[in-house]
Amino acid sequence: MRRAAVSIPSNLAEGAGRGGKKDFAHFVTMARASLNELETQLLLAQALGYGELTDAMQQHIERLFALLNGLRNSLNAQRSTQNEHG
Repeated sequence: MRRAAVSIPSNLAEGAGRGGKKDFAHFVTMARASLNELETQLLLAQALGYGELTDAMQQHIERLFALLNGLRNSLNAQRSTQNEHG
């Protein structure tokens, strides 16, 4: 779980450092995949009796999904606009 959690901001940092919107959008997608992995691991831990996925945790996860989706959509829209204008 720790590795998946660290991977989320790490992918965002790497993508931002690449310089291109296409690369950044790809790494945002990778960050979302890590968030999916973390959520799954939390659900499994709960099912196995190791802890509880609280409402607050689930709300944070949903908020992060929304933010990552918005960022990816924005990057893709910017790329589309640039491609249309040369």
